[in-house]
Amino acid sequence: MRYKILVIVFVFFPKSFFGQNYDFVKVLSGQGIVYNNDSILLNKTKIAELHKILKIKDNSKNEISVWMSGEDLVTGEKAEKVGYKRIVEFKSFDFGFGSNTKRKLVLKSIRIKEDETVNIYTDTGLIMGMINLNIMDLVEKCNINFVSDDGLKYVLFNYGIILKLEKINDEDLKIVEMIVSEEMK
Repeated sequence: MRYKILVIVFVFFPKSFFGQNYDFVKVLSGQGIVYNNDSILLNKTKIAELHKILKIKDNSKNEISVWMSGEDLVTGEKAEKVGYKRIVEFKSFDFGFGSNTKRKLVLKSIRIKEDETVNIYTDTGLIMGMINLNIMDLVEKCNINFVSDDGLKYVLFNYGIILKLEKINDEDLKIVEMIVSEEMK
């Protein structure tokens, strides 16, 4: 009788005995992410593929919006460019899709916020939620072209990653957000 009860408990309530299940996300510098074992790559992944990988349904409230640019970023000349973008939200992720046509939206950026149910780390050794990362070591390794005035935002161009930090106290900083974008690399 005792064994039957144990079997029933393990079959119907396994998470309570084996701990919480985590998703694992490896951030690939300037390329995308690996979500558990599936690659989600910038400039390659389409919205339908993302929905299939994440096992989510299309959320119709995430409609496609139009953006316009008044200046060519390369030449500096005035140019009228029209593009389309869409954000797909999932857990603590914002997947930004874009294109110059509505039907060919591809992944352009991934914003990841700290989430206790997801273990997030980079191929460069950074870990989401990391406290007291050595900023000076990071500055020496990376071509940092931007640091915010308050020292809480770092743009790591060599790695294609933006880090947002949070002050815990006077001395401690913690990584609370990462943005992956190929445009920076």
